[in-house]
Amino acid sequence: MGSRTWLVSVLFLLVSMPMATAVNAAQADHSTPFVADEQFLPEVASLSEEERLVLAAEHWAPMPQAQRVAVELTESTGIIHMASGSFDPLASAGPDVPFGFSRLSDATHTGMVILQMVNQDAVLRDAVVESFDLEVLDILHDEAWLVRLPPTTGFTLEDLKEQSEVRW
Repeated sequence: MGSRTWLVSVLFLLVSMPMATAVNAAQADHSTPFVADEQFLPEVASLSEEERLVLAAEHWAPMPQAQRVAVELTESTGIIHMASGSFDPLASAGPDVPFGFSRLSDATHTGMVILQMVNQDAVLRDAVVESFDLEVLDILHDEAWLVRLPPTTGFTLEDLKEQSEVRW
């Protein structure tokens, strides 16, 4: 019986300590402003405007010039990662999803399609988006994008797929 009393006492202490901390924090006086340690903050209030500008100039410096680094554009792996599974759209029809989540003619109902580019060239992607008047909604992964087709299209999905920059 003694060990049971000890266990209940320990549990009571564990439960009540966070409550005591919360009560103390709620009762704390927040009317006094925060005062920084004077060794880290000089007396700025007593400085003239010119002295403040000199002090600021001593602590600020221009950022170094940005550098451009040439990198090779990598090819897309072709794998599209989604919550229902990962798949290569050229190798399979996609992951199995429950009946209620699948609609073969979804592009005609919602105007949304997945567009996968051949490589990671944003300039080419933007050119395709602009020339077909697409609206980028989200990135899926590995150069796959969820896009919305324009309401009135003068093109077919086959026209979009025939672009050299488009993988799928």
